[in-house]
Amino acid sequence: MTWPKDRHNDLVFGLAEGKIKVGKLSNNKSAVIYSTDSYAVALASSRDGEAVISGHLDGSIYMFHMENQQYSKLITHHSIPYALGWGEHIIAGGNDYKITFYDNTGNFVQRFDYTNDDKVKFFLFDNNCHGK
Repeated sequence: MTWPKDRHNDLVFGLAEGKIKVGKLSNNKSAVIYSTDSYAVALASSRDGEAVISGHLDGSIYMFHMENQQYSKLITHHSIPYALGWGEHIIAGGNDYKITFYDNTGNFVQRFDYTNDDKVKFFLFDNNCHGK
């Protein structure tokens, strides 16, 4: 679930069947904004609130633009993107101990690989997309 900035009535959430919906808080109704064929596991909003991204069980990450109501597949991540964040870059993390940064068009920027670090047991993400 994500609540895009300055969109006080729009709460975006994902479903097991791959649908991404917007809940309109003003009238207590929801509508499908796009559908995929894969279970939705994570969502994040852009800093300006104009777009959302969704991560799916098949590794895909989709982007949806709120204004023009269009979506597209942005990335196929190397693992299931259980954790998504969107600050200056898009950050995706999964159960493979790798954290990957992408730019807003889906191009690879940087990856941190913690697979051989015995001190790392899990990751926490805060709203500013800083890993801990």
